[in-house]
Amino acid sequence: MTAVARRWGTYSVVCVIAGYSICAYSQNAEKKAVHPQAPELRLRIIPDNETYFLHDKIVTRTEFVNLTDKTLCFPEPAQDCEVTSSGSLTTTSEPVGTGERDWFHCHMDGGGASREKLVAEIEQHWIKLAPNAAYITKSAEAQWDLSVVGQWRLKATYAPPECAFNIVECTKDLKSAAQAVGCTVPEKVNSADPVIVNVVPPPEQK
Repeated sequence: MTAVARRWGTYSVVCVIAGYSICAYSQNAEKKAVHPQAPELRLRIIPDNETYFLHDKIVTRTEFVNLTDKTLCFPEPAQDCEVTSSGSLTTTSEPVGTGERDWFHCHMDGGGASREKLVAEIEQHWIKLAPNAAYITKSAEAQWDLSVVGQWRLKATYAPPECAFNIVECTKDLKSAAQAVGCTVPEKVNSADPVIVNVVPPPEQK
C-alpha cells in the first residue's frame, strides 16, 4: 500500500484533514438516505454460511454491481470500523423480532490529497467498475457475538465518498480527477436486501 493510500485510510477514520477531504459525516449519508433515488449500485451480502452455532463468528463479503451506463470508481473498502459515514460500507446485524441492532463492520473510504495525487490514486488504486460489472469485497469477520438462538438479519448500506470541507472546490476536483481517469464517483446511497441467517445451539445443547 502506498503512502498516499495509507493517508486516505487514516484520514477517513479520524476526520482530521487539511486541504481536500473525502472523509465524511454520518449526517451527510443520512440526509441522502431520506431522499430515495435510483440506485447506482446493487449490493448483495454474501455470508460464509446460512447457519451458525451460538457464539460463532460470521464472515461476510459484499458484492457491488454497477447499474449505470458509466464506469464507476471508488476506493477499495477498508474494514474494521463502527461508524456510518460517507465513503463507507456498513453492515449491521439484529436478532429478528427484537429490534436490537449490532454493528458488524464497515469498509471505510475517504481521505485528503492534492488533485494531482488524487488523480494518481484513482488511476492506480481505486476500483473501476464497468457497467454491469461486479466487485466483491474482501472477507470481514463480525465484531459482535451471536448471543441469541434464532434468525438474525444482516443489512448493508454503502454511502459513497463526498467532501466534508471546502465542499464546492473539493467536489469539483474529485469529479474532475475521476473524469481524467475515465470514470465517475458514485453519488447515491445504496442498500443491500437484508439477508437472514440462522443461529442454533451448539451440538451438545441440542
